[in-house]
Amino acid sequence: MPSDITRFTHSGMSWSDVADAGELNAVLDRGGSERVNLLMHSANLYGAKKALAFGSKQGRKKGLVLDFGCGVARTVRFFGEKGWAVIGTEISSEMLYGARKFGLPKRSLLAVTDGVCIPLRDQSVDMVWVVVC
Repeated sequence: MPSDITRFTHSGMSWSDVADAGELNAVLDRGGSERVNLLMHSANLYGAKKALAFGSKQGRKKGLVLDFGCGVARTVRFFGEKGWAVIGTEISSEMLYGARKFGLPKRSLLAVTDGVCIPLRDQSVDMVWVVVC
């Protein structure tokens, strides 16, 4: 992993400042109102619920979800509360530190990655979750 990863910023802020912005503001619209962020978060949760329903219809059992770019782990907590094992990845250790402040469900793990290489065996993940806001 590059040693200069902490120099990257989000919306002109350091990752430490972004992680401290709160669960919704940390990865959603920093300049947006609480209402806008709640709307974006609701859309994310709706998509996650639909993904779980689709998997259930396909006969998939609860397995392992990879939350790619998990930020402060909002959806790690969502999938974990639904009984899934979850690995949240992020390029910023500061974001994962912020995620731990909010607590993590059992059977969840957070990992810093470079965003390219994921240290998991091929075909070991049942679902990959990515949200681009």
